[in-house]
Amino acid sequence: MTNDPQFHLFDQLPTELRLAVWRECLSHRVVELDYAWDEGAYLVILPTPCELRKTTKINRRPPIISWVCRESRLIAFEASHCLDMDSEPHLNTRWSSDLRLKKLRINPSRDAIHLNWTPCYEPSYQYSGSALDCLAWNAASLKGRGSLMFDYLDNAFDGEAPIEDRIEALQRLKNGAVVMRIIVVHTTFEKAMKSGLFGLLGDAPIQLVDISDEVRIGALMDFAERCESEIKGSIIKKQDFHRDSVESVKTILKGKLSKHFLPKEPRHYLTYIPP
Repeated sequence: MTNDPQFHLFDQLPTELRLAVWRECLSHRVVELDYAWDEGAYLVILPTPCELRKTTKINRRPPIISWVCRESRLIAFEASHCLDMDSEPHLNTRWSSDLRLKKLRINPSRDAIHLNWTPCYEPSYQYSGSALDCLAWNAASLKGRGSLMFDYLDNAFDGEAPIEDRIEALQRLKNGAVVMRIIVVHTTFEKAMKSGLFGLLGDAPIQLVDISDEVRIGALMDFAERCESEIKGSIIKKQDFHRDSVESVKTILKGKLSKHFLPKEPRHYLTYIPP
């Protein structure tokens, strides 16, 4: 009898079983279409609690298992593909911006795609086309798994696309989500991994959490608040960790939705882990 938690006979398992284990190690990730503009993401909260661009860079790193061995690396990349936004004319036509990422690696069976851009970005960054249409087009290959910021539901819209085209774009987000709030978790990779809140191996730094999943939201909030309380001197502005009730969030969202839009339910919180 031994207390050794390691399984030393893994390399002796049949190849098919080892590959199946590696596949189970892959996380469900949120792929960002663009960099978040800190002032735009927080809007009225200045100074902002964190530089969200750093999180985007961390989120673009390959899965952890791609660093383990040749076999795991094969699994990490077999189901994903790299999308070069600049080499795809139809994507450039849909939306181009200073903040849009040039390359995305997407796993169609597991990933969701998120748009940080909102109308308040327009005065500060160049763009052409419709960011929402670009989101909907990319989400179509992910079974409609796409999310946008709550501020996108304001009275102002980006680009010159008519409202009919925007309605059609929103309808394509069959499993779409509206991000109501951003919570930043200031922690280390090791602590994030051990928490079990950011994928099996801690390599899913952005989490979309259903507003009705109060247990998971509570766990993330408690973890974020605890991590922030342990940091001394490096926090620009402390966050407000109050909990919103499901009904209050639904009321806010329904009050914002135009009659032109589908009655989508509030679905998620968005949590970032900066370095």
